[in-house]
Amino acid sequence: MTELPGVEKDDIQLESTDRALKIAVESAKRRYFKELELPHLVDPRTAIARYKNGVLEVRFKKSDEKRRTRAIQVELAKISNASQLCLYVANSCDAFEHLAAQFTM
Repeated sequence: MTELPGVEKDDIQLESTDRALKIAVESAKRRYFKELELPHLVDPRTAIARYKNGVLEVRFKKSDEKRRTRAIQVELAKISNASQLCLYVANSCDAFEHLAAQFTM
């Protein structure tokens, strides 16, 4: 999970490799970039990204083999409770609590 308050969905660009997630925000008011190293190999082709109420959620499936870099399209989330959102790899939020703490605007 990462918070991006005051950011429009269309200003968020995501890109993933099998070991990292790149988050970029570019707008008239903001310019931000963060690269997060993932603790497990993932398949970037399975990435699903949702954004709602200033909270970004990205999910992947684990992978045992290296994959090519892939851009990820951000969708508007349909989850009403922002506390339910989290950055997942293999449906595990616990592995990314330390990543969420590192990600600040």
